[in-house]
Amino acid sequence: MEQAKEGDDDEEEDDDQFYGDDLGVPFQEKIEFSDRLRHCDREGVTKVVEYLLEHLPHAVEKYGAHDKYQVRVDLIDRANMDSLKPIVKEFAAEGSAQKRRKRS
Repeated sequence: MEQAKEGDDDEEEDDDQFYGDDLGVPFQEKIEFSDRLRHCDREGVTKVVEYLLEHLPHAVEKYGAHDKYQVRVDLIDRANMDSLKPIVKEFAAEGSAQKRRKRS
């Protein structure tokens, strides 16, 4: 049983290395950014994708025939994350406020 525990620790270390902050962005911050991006309206997501295509094109992956993109948050470095966070925060907040008004 003790050997299994040691193996589990090795796997956790590997996960920490893979999901670590090698680009200067902690894992938890990446999660929060992703969550806010999911709550952005179309305009916000478009601004994020346009920014990334201009400044960090390898962090955006195009797929499908209809100009669909996937943002690869793990590839966003500290400087670009700092530039994107205000955009995501603004449009996530606006999108949430608009949804609340519609429900009322």
